[in-house]
Amino acid sequence: MSAINEFHNKAMDLSELAFMARMRGDNEKAVALFSDALDAELSAIAALDEPIEPTFSVLHRSAGTIAFHCGQLRKAEQLAAAALAKDPPPEIAEELRDLMEQVTFKRHLELKGITLSEDELQMSLSGREVDLGLVSLGEFWKRANSSSRLVRSISEHMPKSKHAERGRAKASIKEPFISVPRAASFAVTLKFTNPNQPFFPDMLNVSGILDEFMDLVELVNGSKIADIRDKIPDSDYLRDILGLVRKIAPDGNRINQVGFTLIRGGNERSVSFIRPTQEIPTLPADPAPESESVELTGVLRFADATSAKDQIKVVSGSTSIRIDVPEGKMNNIVNSMWDSQVIVDCVKTGNHYVLEDIQKESSGSQLLI
Repeated sequence: MSAINEFHNKAMDLSELAFMARMRGDNEKAVALFSDALDAELSAIAALDEPIEPTFSVLHRSAGTIAFHCGQLRKAEQLAAAALAKDPPPEIAEELRDLMEQVTFKRHLELKGITLSEDELQMSLSGREVDLGLVSLGEFWKRANSSSRLVRSISEHMPKSKHAERGRAKASIKEPFISVPRAASFAVTLKFTNPNQPFFPDMLNVSGILDEFMDLVELVNGSKIADIRDKIPDSDYLRDILGLVRKIAPDGNRINQVGFTLIRGGNERSVSFIRPTQEIPTLPADPAPESESVELTGVLRFADATSAKDQIKVVSGSTSIRIDVPEGKMNNIVNSMWDSQVIVDCVKTGNHYVLEDIQKESSGSQLLI
């Protein structure tokens, strides 16, 4: 038993290193480490004298999962089937069936002769609401529309330096065009530029936008929310991203998996989204900023009674601050203090100022609000 534990622990250590390499974007290193981990786990299985449960099914599940991650789909299928052919505990049997489902869906993600350009993305669905070439319209439309909105949001937030080359103004991503469905569970191609117009890659970095889309889906699927926060420090943008990804995610019932595939450098890149919506966290609202009383000194040089709120502006040197004025007080302030040096007492909440009272600095006359 010590040899089994030794091989299994080695496989777990190598798998952890492989996942870390994949997170760094070094896929070649990750595959090599997963292959070594698979060899170690297969050695652990070979060291078993007889198929004792749950050891037999646990080792096969582990080896099958490692095989899946290093792209050996047939091996993963064989290992899962070998364990299911015995009598595994119910919870392990369910995990083995899930692995078989992932292997099958991974095959659906493969393009199988379909050619994708840099502005195209394949979306695949599987689950109870999916048949060969057929899908519930509501389930498909929700995910296709949310995917389109997520791509557009990424496009709008991507820095200009990454979005358009040679200093050209960045173009905007439009709604995608959709291909005829394919009977791979259910798969379509989403094309993010107009097929009837010339496409100039240097004007719109669609490939970079779609790569970012894949990165975000992969991080959410892996529950790496901390990594997403590092990638997207803007809370409002992050909240928008997570909301859209939740709509794309499978529900674990009607739709079990949502997959995306694209081609980069002649190689396929796929993400199999299996984490259900209910397991994807929402970002809590930012805490309300605290209010404080502040005193401002400057010249009253601006007044606006035409917008939703009456406002004045106090100017001091090169700094000017807009201040909301309570209803009905604007005329008194402007008539008596326009272009004067004033002292203003305000309540400041975040970057928002509300006037409490105001007086001319020289005369000491005060207008209480």
